[in-house]
Amino acid sequence: MSYKYIHIISLTAAFISMPLSMNADINEERAKLQQEMNAFRKAAKEDLESFRQKINKEYAEALKDPWNNIKVSPPIVKPKEEQIPPVIIDDENTDPLPIKPNPVPYDEIFDAPRPTPQPQPIEPIHEIVNDPIPINPLDDTPEPSLLKKLEFSFFGTPVSVRIPTEPLFRLKHLEENEVSNVWDKLSSDNYTNLLYDCLQLRDNLKLDDWPYLLLLQQVGEEVCGKGTNESVILTAYLYCQSGYKMRLAFSKNQLRMLFASDHTIFDNGYCMLDGTKFYLLGGGDGDLSISEKVFPNEQNLSLLMNHQPLLALQSSPASKHISTRNTDMDISINANTNLLKLYDTYPASIVNDNFMTKWSMYANMPMPEHIKKQLYPKIKEKIQGLDKLQALNKILNWVQTGFEYEYDDIVWGGDRAFFPEESLHYPYCDCEDRSILLSRIVRDVLNLQCVLVYYPSHLAAAVAIDEGNPTGDYFDYKGKRFFIADGTIMGYGASVGQTMKNMDNSKATLILLD
Repeated sequence: MSYKYIHIISLTAAFISMPLSMNADINEERAKLQQEMNAFRKAAKEDLESFRQKINKEYAEALKDPWNNIKVSPPIVKPKEEQIPPVIIDDENTDPLPIKPNPVPYDEIFDAPRPTPQPQPIEPIHEIVNDPIPINPLDDTPEPSLLKKLEFSFFGTPVSVRIPTEPLFRLKHLEENEVSNVWDKLSSDNYTNLLYDCLQLRDNLKLDDWPYLLLLQQVGEEVCGKGTNESVILTAYLYCQSGYKMRLAFSKNQLRMLFASDHTIFDNGYCMLDGTKFYLLGGGDGDLSISEKVFPNEQNLSLLMNHQPLLALQSSPASKHISTRNTDMDISINANTNLLKLYDTYPASIVNDNFMTKWSMYANMPMPEHIKKQLYPKIKEKIQGLDKLQALNKILNWVQTGFEYEYDDIVWGGDRAFFPEESLHYPYCDCEDRSILLSRIVRDVLNLQCVLVYYPSHLAAAVAIDEGNPTGDYFDYKGKRFFIADGTIMGYGASVGQTMKNMDNSKATLILLD
């Protein structure tokens, strides 16, 4: 705080405490002090005008320029692969594993995409607190609050943000000048605490880019009403100010927001702008009139999930899974229905048009803490006293036989990969779900390195293990032996080192995991 500000405050306090009878000119002095205080406050506010506010003024002005006509490209359809049925074996028809470990060839190695830091605002967003100095030094009545609290539920989790008490902005017409005017209003201090609250929720709830976008979309709808043009521009403003790349567009009588991503998102209409795919939030197609104005330092949305969102726990009914070989592997799990609902929204995608990125983003997702607390102590109890090969075989057989196999087309109407918690909850899962689940458990419980193994139309796992004299098929990678662990081979006789029938290892791709 400057010396001048301290001096004014001290004088204010002194004048307030003076008896009026002490000086006939006291009112004149007070009025003079009031003018000096108001001038100081005005100058301080101008000095503190941020770089972000200046950029927003320039951006709002640029929004007045005519928007360009562009056609939305039709959605990219998820590739459909041949469905490989599971193999069911028992001791009588199982080909014996080689007495010695058997190295097998593979086609290539793919290193999964690594997460990058989340986008950030162009400058830190600071909370605006009420000024403790009254506007009128002679009046100690607190100023009325300019904000009110908006409370709502985000995937079953109570949250709140602060919004202005003043009448909300309105988009009177769908035209460039009106959008510009509203953007200018949103850039005022009135909405700074709303942006601050949203960013705090992103951190506190550990929301990666996709769930954070959903949060902002819900904020827009809670404040302005679902399906309104006002909700779209508020969502777009908060998203842009958080550091993300977006574009605004007119579509018939609606304002639309598009978000940019390096992911190829299936079943969602998009536009190509400067070599980047921009996807329509909420989907759709047709012709757009779009503003291609660029906001500084904007970044693409990533669909990689680096954290488990900290949503409120709402337990589902227990799902039970029993191994056929080891009947003591009888484990029941209660999933979090709030997380399951969030997973339902997660778009299927690949990164940089590489099909091998399809599964690693699911497999590298950390196991939720509420699942760890239920599942891992039970598994550790069942494998106590076993060497790591024995423990791995026991866990593998639980995944092979404790879950009912079914094709995604039959259950979901199309391909859908599961996060580990989903496989533990839903009654059916397929080869990719089992491999993702197995690799997550083995890395967490046995502390063994895993890779996913992609054969055309089939997914398995392989585990780097040298304890317990493992035998059977393995891949040699950087001097480590990754023994095949296929969760879709079912039966009493299935074990580590067994390649599923009709799979050609020479065509396999190893997908590295964290």
